[in-house]
Amino acid sequence: MCNQREITGDAVNFHCERRVLFQDCDAAKIVFYPRYMEMLDDVVEDWLREIGVWGYPLANGDSDCNRPQLTKAEIDFQHPSQLGDNLQFALTLQKVDEYRIWLLASVSCHDESRLKVKLELASAARGEQIGRSALPHAMYQSLVAQFAATKP
Repeated sequence: MCNQREITGDAVNFHCERRVLFQDCDAAKIVFYPRYMEMLDDVVEDWLREIGVWGYPLANGDSDCNRPQLTKAEIDFQHPSQLGDNLQFALTLQKVDEYRIWLLASVSCHDESRLKVKLELASAARGEQIGRSALPHAMYQSLVAQFAATKP
């Protein structure tokens, strides 16, 4: 989760900060690369919650909720991050359809790019193959409406 109180953005652009913790690092105090994926998953969840289209199925009583799951990531690691760094995360919604969400994510620290990631999320209903069921209708409609509002 983003551990800075200031979260800014909208459905198309989202920004937050997170400090690199001891748990994120290897013995050399450098971020262990798989931890970036966990951090990005937290940022995506914060973004969906911030725009009002996210809730845990068990928390809201909807056990049939189709949660978007990370299904694909193309990662370009550029510079290592270290214990104590304040990382700035930026998400940009690239595209959305009834089954998938495509995002571009970047992570930086003091204006130095640490990594860039193309993310693909797909719907995951209980008992079904990922990407075979539609995103929750309200989520899809909200993302489409907010995405369209940013286009000329």
